[in-house]
Amino acid sequence: MMKRNKNKAIALTRLRLDGRMSPTSTQELEKFTNSEVLILYKAPAPDAVLVDLYYQDGTETRNNAGGLVLSWRYRNNSVYDPDPLLGTGSISGFVEWAAFYDRYRVIEFSYDLDIVNMETFPVVVSAAPTLLDVGANYASTIDFPAFPYGSKRVLGTSAGQGRSRLSGQLNLAMFEGSPAYYTDSAFSSVITGNPTNVRYMNFGIVPQAALVNGVFISCRLGFRVLLYERLNLPS
Repeated sequence: MMKRNKNKAIALTRLRLDGRMSPTSTQELEKFTNSEVLILYKAPAPDAVLVDLYYQDGTETRNNAGGLVLSWRYRNNSVYDPDPLLGTGSISGFVEWAAFYDRYRVIEFSYDLDIVNMETFPVVVSAAPTLLDVGANYASTIDFPAFPYGSKRVLGTSAGQGRSRLSGQLNLAMFEGSPAYYTDSAFSSVITGNPTNVRYMNFGIVPQAALVNGVFISCRLGFRVLLYERLNLPS
């Protein structure tokens, strides 16, 4: 068995099996190196890693003044450019991970919306994933709740019960209906791009009357991402 030199500085990644933080004191470090299993990486990162990344949409007031329908969408399997309206607006933390890997694949998508109705009449807020891009202000937004994996909330007037929350989670392989989602390159992408087969999560508002003030929405999206094909970075 190879004898380890505990007095030598260890500039390697240490991971405790119980998931707790690495030791911080000299005494804890000595106990750690004697009793715990060390996972040592010769590279700056593992060959592949699964991470959770989040996107907070900066657009908080959604309105289509005078309209009877309002909808917008995100790319639910792209972390390079999730919002079609922004263009190349990557998710917080993605750039740092992108320095180590050449490709990514989104495994799961989630959304969490805090909604406040600013109208004097009720509105329906809904969500639904689609295989194709239906565009903004989709004419059949009222049908979103009937779509597979669709959901909705009904908000009262701004003077009444005009606040609610809409959240959900989507396993993208289940939505696609095939385990091939995990292996097909068309559902993955190079770091600086979107997958060939882009999928969308749509959100819609259907008001009782023509919109005037709109709806205030705080929207947070979550992406569980597999990053792989680690780059061989120079030391």
